[in-house]
Amino acid sequence: MSTGLRGAAAVLVLVLSGCSAAWLSGDDPEAPVIEVINGGSRFELDAWSGCISGSSSGLCWDGTPPEDPVDVGVVTGEVEIVTELTGWHWQALARTPSSSPGTGDELTAEHSDDGRQLRLAVPPGGPFAVDLTGRGEEGDASYTFVATGQE
Repeated sequence: MSTGLRGAAAVLVLVLSGCSAAWLSGDDPEAPVIEVINGGSRFELDAWSGCISGSSSGLCWDGTPPEDPVDVGVVTGEVEIVTELTGWHWQALARTPSSSPGTGDELTAEHSDDGRQLRLAVPPGGPFAVDLTGRGEEGDASYTFVATGQE
């Protein structure tokens, strides 16, 4: 499939799923992927909403959290979040999966000095939908995953 056709197919998928996006080419920024680590298991998450700017252009997309977010399983204490986004600040909210995104209790987040690693304490109980929002010089991005805190 040609690059142009792939781009058109991606835009069509976004439009049909209710998302809007500005697709750029060449040396443009990409939507950031983060990794959630729970014990020995690793899970990659795509941002469902955000804006990222590059040296000469930007990319914005608007969506809603996935209906069935990635479930990282039972967490003993905390999960680790790893990203390539240097200097970002992160906020995490834990909510019941049926409640609205952006609501819930703030989780304790411990950032590394460069902002590329984050440790989130997951409270006992759940399961919880964890809404994770990051902001930095390059933009912002939102992610959601499910975690259950060990009792």
